[in-house]
Amino acid sequence: MNINDNLSINSPVDNKNVVVVRARKTDTVFKAFKVAPNIWVAPERYYGESLSIDEEYKVDGGIYDSNFLSQDSEKDKFLQAIITLLKRINSTNAGEKLLSLISTAIPFPYGYIGGGYYAPNMITFGSAPKSNKKLNSLISSTIPFPYAGYRETNYLSSEDNKSFYASNIVIFGPGANIVENNTVFYKKEDAENGMGTMTEIWFQPFLTYKYDEFYIDPAIELIKCLIKSLYFLYGIKPSDDLVIPYRLRSELENIEYSQLNIVDLLVSGGIDPKFINTDPYWFIDNYFSNAKKVFEDHRNIYETEIEGNNAIGNDIKLRLKQKFRININDIWELNLNYFSKEFSIMMPDRFNNALKHFYRKQYYKIDYPENYSINGFVNGQINAQLSLSDRNQDIINKPEEIINLLNGNNVSLMRSNIYGDGLKSTVDDFYSNYKIPYNRAYEYHFNNSNDSSLDNVNIGVIDNIPEIIDVNPYKENCDKFSPVQKITSTREINTNIPWPINYLQAQNTNNEKFSLSSDFVEVVSSKDKSLVYSFLSNVMFYLDSIKDNSPIDTDKKYYLWLREIFRNYSFDITA
Repeated sequence: MNINDNLSINSPVDNKNVVVVRARKTDTVFKAFKVAPNIWVAPERYYGESLSIDEEYKVDGGIYDSNFLSQDSEKDKFLQAIITLLKRINSTNAGEKLLSLISTAIPFPYGYIGGGYYAPNMITFGSAPKSNKKLNSLISSTIPFPYAGYRETNYLSSEDNKSFYASNIVIFGPGANIVENNTVFYKKEDAENGMGTMTEIWFQPFLTYKYDEFYIDPAIELIKCLIKSLYFLYGIKPSDDLVIPYRLRSELENIEYSQLNIVDLLVSGGIDPKFINTDPYWFIDNYFSNAKKVFEDHRNIYETEIEGNNAIGNDIKLRLKQKFRININDIWELNLNYFSKEFSIMMPDRFNNALKHFYRKQYYKIDYPENYSINGFVNGQINAQLSLSDRNQDIINKPEEIINLLNGNNVSLMRSNIYGDGLKSTVDDFYSNYKIPYNRAYEYHFNNSNDSSLDNVNIGVIDNIPEIIDVNPYKENCDKFSPVQKITSTREINTNIPWPINYLQAQNTNNEKFSLSSDFVEVVSSKDKSLVYSFLSNVMFYLDSIKDNSPIDTDKKYYLWLREIFRNYSFDITA
């Protein structure tokens, strides 16, 4: 696939590759650049979120700067950075197939039957069997083309709403939080019912962070957003109510789960998907079976009512043909673990690790092309010479809890922050209330073969499909984007013993046999800065291996416990 790199922020509007368009459901207009068929870049902050956020809505670890990406020089650097990342992705066979599939996977068109252009009776192909039996004859004999036959939902609209440009995805700059990447759908109903809907991506290409000894490659972060976009384009997005129990931590007899969207688990890959089809079967419902049926139904409608329909242009039909060459299982098999191997990119092996470090990290600046090119980091992921960003001083600091260490006279000795891992925690009995009985029919079995899920994507054929020039717009193609904002607060706890959070959760606090020497308290409290604990996802593996489940009730046991954690999982600890 050809990536158009002959673009700059000053490129003149030609209403082909450079356009000025209106944001959905708003009066906001922006300049967009077509970098590949149906793939656009808008070097602007995402319009759907206000850039002025009250303090109570700012999230821990976020960075908020309303001036970011406001100058033309910044916008041009953003455009060139996204082009570089897309060219890097496109430089491998797997990456080129992914981009080709995204370019091809247009949302399903709406059928049109009678009533005239200004008062259309819009239906989805296949949703009204009695009418659809006559659809081809109606289109060819009674309704003049092109003002009938079908309507498209994947388009950008000019400022005057008179010109339309085919689009599957638009890549914007970040929203209010400049270190948050996100993928959002245009229309929720179509994102879930098999019709499909276009996608907007918010992305930050200039800041990265370290995990263990290596820098996170922004290409893998963009691939994550691109894979998610396919769930929306194919209309197989799971319901928002479908959250799964991700094993967050386990301290001795205390087991806790977090709520995680199933798409995040599937896109992560690695060892995470092992949670599927394993007891407890809390999240195994009919998503896999229903999504497969919806997918096959739309493939059948394409084959019976669209493929041979002369009233529908080849630019539409040929894209749908390529879209349905792959199976829904192929989409579920696409994950970051697969692409990290294709690109020889190092990445966290668990979703939880990646997400946790998103919330407690320092950021490094990426300069294109000085230290990043289409081949990745110029000096590699480990040896890349990146400078710490001056934006680190603006990172929002909102711990989940603050532990105040008090002496016997209630005098404060130390103030410690406890940070979460960014996952949505469970409420009491959440999964007990929603537990679904095991049903073998609902299982999803991963493909264990070495075949790529992109094998059926034919790059040569896709490159020769004519671009969609004349768009027949279906005007009700989107919802108004409404960001979900939750007030974040910090809880304070007073204690006379400086326990780490994992230790606090593992012990019975009213155990009279437990005691720590005053020497230990004095040593800890003499530090000139507070101790900062983070939830340690890896600690559960260590704790699971402990054969003796008796309380850690002596200084020596406590020391050995901490030493083992620091020795094995020190890269997970921020102090």
